[in-house]
Formats: sequence, C-alpha cells, structure tokens
Amino acid sequence: MIVRNLLFFSGMKKPINQNKMSRNCVTNGCSGHCCEDFNFKFSIEELDVMIQGFKDNKESVQLRDNLFFEIKETTLDEIQKIRDMIIPLGLSDIDPQRGTTYNSRWLSKGWNREDITSEKVVANNSVMKWFIIENNTISTYHYTCKHFDKKKRICTNYEQRPNMCRVYGEGCQYKGCKFTEIAAKEVKERV
Repeated sequence: MIVRNLLFFSGMKKPINQNKMSRNCVTNGCSGHCCEDFNFKFSIEELDVMIQGFKDNKESVQLRDNLFFEIKETTLDEIQKIRDMIIPLGLSDIDPQRGTTYNSRWLSKGWNREDITSEKVVANNSVMKWFIIENNTISTYHYTCKHFDKKKRICTNYEQRPNMCRVYGEGCQYKGCKFTEIAAKEVKERV
C-alpha cells in the first residue's frame, strides 16, 4: 500500500483556510485533549525513515511490511515539525477520543474478531493498515505534544504548528471539547 497525503489523518476533512482564523477562534472551546493524548499513524522511527528518504531524494520509502510512503505527499519541513513536537506515550489499544478500545470500535461496525485481526483483511484494508495488530488486539501509537501548555490549555507553538494541527478540530470527538460546537461554526462563517 502507498501512503497518500500525510496531512490528512483519519477523521479529518478538507483543510480550513487558516489565513482567516484567529488564535482566539482556534482555542475557543477547545479542551486541548487532542494535544494531550492523540493517536498517530507513524512511529518515531517511521518519521525518521521519511526524513532520511527526503534527504536521499527517494520517491518513496518502506515503513512497514506492505506499507510505503510517497515522499512527494508532504514536505520535509512538515515531517520535521511533527517529529520535533511529539512525545511518545507508547502503543495503546484505547482510542483517546472515544475512550473505548479499537477492537470494540471495529466490532461495533459489524466486523467479527477474526476479520479484525486477519492478515489478509488487514493487508487489503487501507484503514486497518495504520494499526498495529498483536495478540488479537488493535493498537496504535499514542503521543503528547511538547508545545501544549497543560496549565493554560493552549499551544505554545501556535503560529509554527504543523498542518496536521491546523486542520484538526472540526469533528473533534474528545470528551469535553466544545471546539466543534463553538469554533467550527465561527470558522465556517469566516472562510
């Protein structure tokens, strides 16, 4: 599988026009939970492989068995920003947004346990390829951001944040986050 567009992660829609957004709008109603604990499709080592691929002028790099990343899909600056900001929390089978296991999420969509962990299904499913499956458990990499001020609940690197942070928010499902309800309406009115 070829990875397409690093800037769009699961649950994200088209990017919003950031030039029309103010810092007040972005933090308006946001709980910051998405900066405190978030899942991300790549490990630190995979980001390092991407960075080296840029430096070696490669067209694509292999990240995992059957998973390749096309270098042209993003920029070196974007990957380096992400690599610099994330602090690994480890693999987890708990979805930080929903507070449920990834297994239960897929079972609730009508998949059976054998399908979820079947190598054949995983190899042919573009969404499942992002997850780590071990011992019949679905997990993914979890991180926190070094730029998140837990006391003030804001980003301390707001103006230089990567695109993945800029486009996240609309559709946020973190418990207690009001960004979707409050700020997404303001964003739509400004765009």
